[in-house]
Amino acid sequence: MNSASSKSWQTLNQSYKRAAEIALKLIGRPATVTEIVELIRQDETLTKIIGGRTPHKTIQARIATDIRRYGSGSKFYRYAPATFGLRELAEQGSYDRGYRKIYIGRDRRREIDPTPVLCLKKEDLKLHLHNKLLPSEIVPMRYWRGLNKHFVRNTRTNKRDFLEIKLFIVLRHKDLVICYSPTEFDQKNTGVSNYMSIGINGSIHEIDVDLFDKTGIGFDNANIREIKNFFYFIPAEIDRSVEDVSYIGVVSDQISPERSQQIGIVSQVCVNEEFMLSNTILGISNLHWCSLRYIPNSFGDLDSWSQYTFRMLHERLLSEHI
Repeated sequence: MNSASSKSWQTLNQSYKRAAEIALKLIGRPATVTEIVELIRQDETLTKIIGGRTPHKTIQARIATDIRRYGSGSKFYRYAPATFGLRELAEQGSYDRGYRKIYIGRDRRREIDPTPVLCLKKEDLKLHLHNKLLPSEIVPMRYWRGLNKHFVRNTRTNKRDFLEIKLFIVLRHKDLVICYSPTEFDQKNTGVSNYMSIGINGSIHEIDVDLFDKTGIGFDNANIREIKNFFYFIPAEIDRSVEDVSYIGVVSDQISPERSQQIGIVSQVCVNEEFMLSNTILGISNLHWCSLRYIPNSFGDLDSWSQYTFRMLHERLLSEHI
């Protein structure tokens, strides 16, 4: 892209966002992209800015990219799937309290990211896969050091003969773990039918070559990086709240379609406070703290990896108090 066309694209990009900002101020609350476009079309000047057959998709993409790039510095925040608000109005108290909530959406760029991820050939695994969590006493960290590792691009064709090795990160504060409700995108595109998760899914890349070394530094860094990536919109430095990162074991589920080609390296990241569920004014709508002391009534609503992990952490916690 030459400098002239790049400048033109940037101007157009800013125009879309400016039009959306004006529309949201006029609406006075978070609104869907369809509502934003409908209001824009009522103004002749703003109508000239947007074009194409699907302007609502373009505006959604522009705003979502802006939120992803600037985090808490973006003018916008996601209130619900395809629904956005203005951070300034929310933080000033211009919105009703019920609208001052951030909704965590899936990072779609990661879904199509061609960056190679850690995989193992099934015949090299030398591990009997079970539909459960195998604790670190059975599968210690040193097990992973001697395996023949492959880094494969994130496509189904390339990975059909491999099992992808993912991080499954449990964020914990004392007896509580963070529980994440899936987005609409999750439900439509990953086969998780409204299942909640107590783990953050993270990828392992070639830069994580020291992930399994004896020092544990690479393992800690990879976990903190993935947590930061998940909570990109939080202004505080997340790593300052981390007290301990530990390897728990390996989780697998060969039945569910979304997990049958994956193995999870389960880690527990302990933090020193119940952070990240609010940043003074804006809270988060699809996250909540869940106690490990009690098997929840909605236990069956957890995804398979979360069920196996929660049950083990629950049993360990109870055994500590016997």
